[in-house]
Amino acid sequence: MVFVVVSHLSPHVESLMPEILQRCTVLNVQAIHDGLPAEADQVYVTPPGFSVILEGGALYLRPLEDAQGHTIDTFFRSLAADQGERAVGVVLSWAATARGVRGPSKVAGGCWCRTRPWQRRSSRQCPRAPLRRAWLTLC
Repeated sequence: MVFVVVSHLSPHVESLMPEILQRCTVLNVQAIHDGLPAEADQVYVTPPGFSVILEGGALYLRPLEDAQGHTIDTFFRSLAADQGERAVGVVLSWAATARGVRGPSKVAGGCWCRTRPWQRRSSRQCPRAPLRRAWLTLC
C-alpha cells in the first residue's frame, strides 16, 4: 500500500511534515518530487505550494493555484482515475464545508464515510454540510 499525505500549505512556509511523520512510522517518509514513482510501503508528503496527482503510478506536482483551492479533490480524482476500484481515500480532517472532497464518488463511483456527528463529543466541530450531500454515507 502507498500512503500519500496531501496538505495545502502556502509556498511561503517550511514544512516539517516528513520529519514529524518519520518519527511515527517505520515506513520511509519523503517529500514528493515531480515524476516520483509511487512504491509500496512508502509515505509521500506534498511539499508546500503544490498539489499532487497520480498518473501512471507516479506522483506529479502541480502549482497549488492549479488545484483551485481543492488539493485533496485534485488528488482523489487522479487517484480514482489511475487506480479505479483499488483506490482508498481517507480524510483525517476537513474545513467547515464539503468543497474539495468529491473526487472518488464523481470519478469512480466511490462513497464517503464518516461517523455520525451525534456519536462524537466533538460533534459541534464536525461540519454538517457533507451530511446533506447524496455522496456521503454515514458509518
